[in-house]
Amino acid sequence: MQRERAVRPGDRLLLVVDYAEMRAGLEALLKAAMRDEGHVRVLLLARHAGDWWDRLGAGTASVRDAVAEAARGLTPLGSDLDSELAVEAVVWRAVPFFAARLGVPAPDAGDLAVTAAGELRVLDLHSAALVAVLQSCESSTELPRMGAHSVLEMLLAHERHYWRGQAEAAGLLDGRDRLSMRQLSQVVAAACLLGARTARELSRRIPGVEVTEAVALWLRELYPSGEDGVPGMLRPDRLAELHVTRSLAFEPDLALACLTGLDAAQARRALVFLARASASYPAARTLLEVSLSQFPEAVSGLSESRDVMIAVADAIPYPSPALAPAHAAIATRILATYRPEDPGRVPWLNTFGVLAGDLGRREEALTAIEEAITSSRLSAEAEPDAFLPDLAMLLNNQSNQLLGLERREEALAAVKEAVTIRRALARTQPAAFLPRLAGSLNNAASCLSALGQREEALAAVEEALTIRRALARTWPAAFLPGVAMSLNNLASCLSALGQREEALAAVEEAVTTYRTLARTRPDAFLPDLALSLNNLASCLSGLEQREEALTAIEEALTIRRALAYTRRNTEPPEPGPVTGRPASRHGGRRPQQRLDPARGAGHHRRSCHRP
Repeated sequence: MQRERAVRPGDRLLLVVDYAEMRAGLEALLKAAMRDEGHVRVLLLARHAGDWWDRLGAGTASVRDAVAEAARGLTPLGSDLDSELAVEAVVWRAVPFFAARLGVPAPDAGDLAVTAAGELRVLDLHSAALVAVLQSCESSTELPRMGAHSVLEMLLAHERHYWRGQAEAAGLLDGRDRLSMRQLSQVVAAACLLGARTARELSRRIPGVEVTEAVALWLRELYPSGEDGVPGMLRPDRLAELHVTRSLAFEPDLALACLTGLDAAQARRALVFLARASASYPAARTLLEVSLSQFPEAVSGLSESRDVMIAVADAIPYPSPALAPAHAAIATRILATYRPEDPGRVPWLNTFGVLAGDLGRREEALTAIEEAITSSRLSAEAEPDAFLPDLAMLLNNQSNQLLGLERREEALAAVKEAVTIRRALARTQPAAFLPRLAGSLNNAASCLSALGQREEALAAVEEALTIRRALARTWPAAFLPGVAMSLNNLASCLSALGQREEALAAVEEAVTTYRTLARTRPDAFLPDLALSLNNLASCLSGLEQREEALTAIEEALTIRRALAYTRRNTEPPEPGPVTGRPASRHGGRRPQQRLDPARGAGHHRRSCHRP
């Protein structure tokens, strides 16, 4: 271990701050550095210069001046790897350093080949170098060929060997209170995820295990942090992410214990950890998704790097009334990380707009979407093939917000432009754009109906239904829900025109379709079935078939009572007759930066999807 030397007055010091965008107290650090009359230099490393950088620039005078000067020399870092440098060369340049650090001979360069499969990061390649050195210490045979994804697996196996050796030395694997290696592995996972400080905290997170002070001491000695005996972290981060994700994914009881009953700091730590891990491990994404509803306050207050916040936002289910405010809040924070001219801001303006509209904040929603449209128009003029689809999506969303604000003529104009764009795109790319054209036609029907243009509304709905029927013949699972939705909308238009028998036939087909869908996916389609039954009752009542109407509305009420009892996070559809105002619901696709309510928008339902 190297001895630390105190910094003497007059020494020159370089402070390197990694993940600067995530560091609390950064302004205080810079103020202190400014007082040292040039003897201290600070190097800030961050993934992006966003809101955190702007906040520093608005700080106290000394920090503000330093940031203004530094802004003239911001240095974008290049890619992790030199494209002309072979993967093996990166590994073998690092091997001698790891060998010297461990005090062992460096293996020969010809003993290990590293494959270039998958995303390559310098961290992965340096991990491969460490594994090569460790493997050479244990075997004289030729080392195996390693891919970038297998390196961390091999490194984790070496780490487990280290855990066992330390546990045996501490007497944790024998005696009356002995623990298995599986249980000790769970202790490491819980500590990495939550930063548990005491044996008592750890005991709450490991099912069926009482973590003794001896085990807590073993953990602190494995990974000392230097902070009052608090356990440190398994390093590198990606190794900890692999271990925690695997442990929780294969141990449901452990996952439940570690992801429930958390305080605010633990909840934030767990969400950030799983968000980072989800970039590499699908199981971490699943764990993140199931955790979000437990901690809406942690989501709302999250202020991390852009990548982390996007991972969290993408994992939030849509729609989720319980998480809707948190979803909008984190979308706002993500927006703040972009500069006004950054094109990456556009999809998040759209996402925030749809979410704000869902929360009834329609003026805010419209402002955000109109800003996105302005930027998208400029992009579409330069590159129409790339940006016209996005412009059509934004116009649909603008139309929805305008209609919600009773600005019906403007709403119709916006959706008509979207229909025109998508009709042209569908001529050359029907598979991609016919479904979206049907959605825009549904939105157009809503606007036309609101303006009393019933014949035109009927024509738009009929065209949407024709498109969706054709698509459903080939892909029924994907497009039958749209058929049922359009049938409901058709019934509304026909009823408004006094064509009650035809309206009844349409809504009966919608009920039949939703019954079929609800048998296999009740959570997704029981609300739609209840809505169609409500519309069916209205049609039957209008035709004086009152007993049948009563039967239909009673079934709808039974379904809605059950949903209200069992699905606290689902907002039931608004009841209303076929000829009434639209009942606004949103489909179950995640926004993932883009929301386009056009796919299913109509007189009774609006749904969101990623185009």
